[in-house]
Amino acid sequence: MAGGVLAILGLVFGVLLAFAGGEALTRGTRRLFAGAAGMAALGAVICSALPEYAFAMRASSIGLSGAAVGAVAGSLTANAFVAAVIAASNTSERPKGTGAFGLIAAVAAVVLIGVAFDGSIGRVEGGIMLAAALVAAWQASRLEVGEPGEPKGASRPAAAIGWFAFGVVLLLGGTWLAMEQVKALSVGLPDRDLIIGLAALGLGAALPEIVAAVSAVRRKEGPQALLNVLVGVSLVLFGALGAAALVHPIAVAESFLRAPLVAVAVSAVLLLVLALRSKPLPRAAPAVGMVMYLAFLVAFLKVGG
Repeated sequence: MAGGVLAILGLVFGVLLAFAGGEALTRGTRRLFAGAAGMAALGAVICSALPEYAFAMRASSIGLSGAAVGAVAGSLTANAFVAAVIAASNTSERPKGTGAFGLIAAVAAVVLIGVAFDGSIGRVEGGIMLAAALVAAWQASRLEVGEPGEPKGASRPAAAIGWFAFGVVLLLGGTWLAMEQVKALSVGLPDRDLIIGLAALGLGAALPEIVAAVSAVRRKEGPQALLNVLVGVSLVLFGALGAAALVHPIAVAESFLRAPLVAVAVSAVLLLVLALRSKPLPRAAPAVGMVMYLAFLVAFLKVGG
């Protein structure tokens, strides 16, 4: 009992460390390329998705394919029903590129559904998915996705190196700690790593976007936050699993074809609708989205049962 509690606490702490590392790497990138908006945007977009990549790659390397797939699907669900709905509330404005990235996110979700039915993601498929993520990141850099209104100044290499070093330590340490706890909690329990990925890792992966969306809405910058969510989802859906499959081919459990698959499909449709919608969502939309996400969480906890 005590060991299980410690493992859960270690999992939570590891997830938080990893995402703090991703944020530090993002700050370092923005300082290094402060005078070049396109490069800064590209680096920031990639760094913001690094924790998901690290989780998926580490999980794949130690034989926890369920955790790799679950983290990506869980992150998509949380981003769609919580972060994206919050960002799209009470505004009809859609920045340039929102519709395109809504379509890219939907296509990426369809790819995930396809590989789920196939039952595995090999190295060839992984390479193609990773290439698609890099193309999406390049397109995002052209839109200068990131914090709106961020001041531009001279490059600060010394500060950037400090943030990079700090971020790498946090990211690698947090990933190692989180995955060790997932492994400990999954011993002898089929589909447990998938469940942990869907619920714990997925929610942890989406927390930065959720917090950013809430802050953006308070600053009346929700449309840009929605675009950021769509870009992040596209990078993670394509790239995280692609990179993980390059480390080691990923097997997709049959139990993923139940509630997780439904969540992925519904999330893809929701993101596309939000990206193309020309009318503001009603005030109750964020609460409804949260309730629906909690319902999916409950369904995730019953996977394999």
